[in-house]
Amino acid sequence: MKKAALPMLVLFVLAPLAISAQSPVVYEAASTYYQVVSEVSQEHAALMGRNLDALFGLYNSHFRFDPAKLAAKLNVRIMASKQRYDEYMHRFVSRSRDDFTYLHYSDPAKCELVGYAGDITSFRLALNHQAFIQFLRAFVPNPPLWIREGFAVFFENTFFDEAAGTIRYQENLAWLDTLKNLAANRGEKLLPFQDLMKIDAEGVHSNLDVFYPQAWGLVSFLTNSQDVNYSRLLWDSVAALVPSADLGHNENTVYERVFRWYNERALTEDFIKYIESRKSFRSLVQEGIDLYSRNSLEEAEKTLGEALKLDGNNFVPYYYLGLISYARKDYAAADREYATALEKGAQPALIYYAMGINALADERQEAALECLKKAGEADPAYLQKAEDLARRIRR
Repeated sequence: MKKAALPMLVLFVLAPLAISAQSPVVYEAASTYYQVVSEVSQEHAALMGRNLDALFGLYNSHFRFDPAKLAAKLNVRIMASKQRYDEYMHRFVSRSRDDFTYLHYSDPAKCELVGYAGDITSFRLALNHQAFIQFLRAFVPNPPLWIREGFAVFFENTFFDEAAGTIRYQENLAWLDTLKNLAANRGEKLLPFQDLMKIDAEGVHSNLDVFYPQAWGLVSFLTNSQDVNYSRLLWDSVAALVPSADLGHNENTVYERVFRWYNERALTEDFIKYIESRKSFRSLVQEGIDLYSRNSLEEAEKTLGEALKLDGNNFVPYYYLGLISYARKDYAAADREYATALEKGAQPALIYYAMGINALADERQEAALECLKKAGEADPAYLQKAEDLARRIRR
């Protein structure tokens, strides 16, 4: 998928505005499509505007709505803490929410996406998910739920590059293993596609464990399919949406105009084949480990590389790539892979012990002793075997 181009940012810096004597100072920034209010800082408000504009570009590369039809800039409010978020949200909803919430009203100027500054990963995932819902409902207030939630999950794992000001799309396969289980036995646990097309909020609530993975899976299937007949289903569905219609009308319209003319049995079979063909990060890592254990080093390296394309921040593939390089006697490469695994969060004692063995094989005794010492210091469970190996080196 091509990166979305970042629209030109128009930033208006306003004087900090105190809501009340009890409330934090707020900062405002206007970007091309968003009006951002942040309790964090002026820099944070501006950064959020750039991030959201880039997300808008990514979303609209799929939907191709006319931005000129926006009634107003999209409102986003970031609270300084969970406590401030709860205080603000209790004015609108009775129960506390864990992350971002999109508040939708008939008046577009009142609609607002609300979140709070917290853990970077959960903030990113929640922002990407709810910002898509805000984007879609700004153009089509009542889209079919499978389109709304399926795409929201589809875009969830996207990254914003602050320096470049661009979005890096990374496929979200968090639901893949769950969907594979649902699709087993010819998909008997899946919702019939007609039911998925016409599901309402109550139906979603009653089928949470099936609806979300299947809605994401259908969007992924239609988006990635090499069969133009299936990719056209998605574009025709978007084209059939009516901004002024209610949920029932849009769901019926999409099904009757688009999906009813396709053989549902064939669609289901091809959908299941697609899901079965996809491999998750976890399955690729396990396959890579199994290949390594069978000494199929080239295949293991390739498979672990595929895993890293899905999640480049997990240490496990790097550790096994280090073992593969060690097996090939490429000790410099092994050191690099081990160092990356350590940087990504691998257990220090495990990595230092592996680096010690690697240095010993490379005839770097002093480096080996230093790594073994660090392994023993990092975890007492490694102390005895690290000391035993160190004594052998000193002989």
